Parts: sequence; structure tokens; C-alpha cells
Amino acid sequence: MAVTGYNASLTIEGVGKDAPTTTNEHGGKQSDSPYRADLLPAHALLAIAAVMKGGADKYGADNWHKIPAEENVNHALVHLLARRAGDTSDDHLEHAATRILFALDQVRSGRDAKLRAASAENGGAKRIYIAGPITKGDLVDNINQASQAFERLTLAGLNPFCPHWSCFSGPATREVITTDDGGQYTAVVAPAGAQPTSLTHADWLRVDLAYVAVCDAVFRLPGESKGADQETAFARENGIPVFEDQAELMRWALGA
Repeated sequence: MAVTGYNASLTIEGVGKDAPTTTNEHGGKQSDSPYRADLLPAHALLAIAAVMKGGADKYGADNWHKIPAEENVNHALVHLLARRAGDTSDDHLEHAATRILFALDQVRSGRDAKLRAASAENGGAKRIYIAGPITKGDLVDNINQASQAFERLTLAGLNPFCPHWSCFSGPATREVITTDDGGQYTAVVAPAGAQPTSLTHADWLRVDLAYVAVCDAVFRLPGESKGADQETAFARENGIPVFEDQAELMRWALGA
């Protein structure tokens, strides 16, 4: 019997009509295979498939391959504890079952060991998404605030992602700068905030949420921002911790 899933196929010998049989105490024939795929609960499998459909639509069909088993187990526990507490804001049982399924597949396929090895090579550094105001308020101050946070987190050994640099996505130009002593140098200038007209706020948010989804935590910088609020809300909905205090973030990320 061939079992085919996303990016993987398994051939299980002796399943289906070719499965070996034994005679039970009642004289009936029963399968002697170590597998009983026919006993898999159909309603539960369909519920998991529905969760996976939603996840694939949001993040891509193979995004779950990038998530370590332990992280999936943690997400499953969050959903189970929420359900036990009586929360009805989400389909916690379905999401928990899906996360457990992911974790089991990662372990059995050997992908989890590869993910852990890759993480160990990088010192197990956490991926941190920097969320904060960009165009709301003072644009230059906002970019500098995020850039400084990026530098601090990087020097601490973490792997931050700074979406604020999307402000420099406009067409770059060359400009000759003359210094006070008469010297000159050529600078590459990208007008801050000049975004290509073909990209909308929704386009940027879609890209940003895709990065939030694969980060270990979100660092929320001070300042009013509709986009940052959406990113932190998305993170919390998906069990990704959000920090507003850098010291607290560092203690969590570095296990101090």
C-alpha cells in the first residue's frame, strides 16, 4: 500500500488486500498487519485537513516543515490549556491535534533532527521580529529606533528581522555630497517612505506576517502603529510571545 502526503511518499508492505491475515478465536479472519489505517478517525482527520488548508492559504503548503517538533508541541499545549480553561475563541482541539501531527511527522521523517542540528550550528539563536511604527509619527526617528534595536539584538547573538527598512524600497539615486572642508563623495540616496505605487499596505502586511509566522518572538517598539498592532495580534493568536521590554526579551531568548 502506498501512502502519499505532501512532499513524502511511503510504501507500507502487506497493507490492504495483500495484508496477511490470521484466524481469531471466533473463526473469523483479521489482518495481521502492524497497521490499521482503516481505523483512523475520519472526522478528526478531516478537521486536521481543514486546519492545514487554512495554514497553507496563509503561510504556504510547506511552511510547517520549517517548524521544530518541540515548538509544535509547545503550540499544542497552549491550545490544550486554553480549551481546558474554557476558552471558545478558537478551535483549540483541532489546532492542538494538527500541531501534534506535525511534531510526530517531523520526528519520524528525520527532519526535526536536521532542524535541531542547523539551530545548534547557529547557537540556537532565536529569530526576533521587530514591530513598531514606521510612517506614523517621525519617520526618521522610527527607522533609527528600529535600526538600533536590530543592532543591539544582533550583537547579543540573536537573529532579528527589521521590516522598517522597507521604507527604502523606492528607486535609489546618486547624489554628490560636498563636505565642509571641500571634499566630495558620492552617496546612494533612497527617499524614505517612497514605496513603489504597485504595492499597497495590504501587500506589505502580507509579507510582514509571513515573517512573523516563522519568528520565535516579536519585539514591540514604542509608538502608535496600526501595522505593528496587527503583527503583535497575529503573533499572540499563533502562540508567538510578544515582548515590549528588551531586558525581558533577552532573558527569555538567552535563558538567563
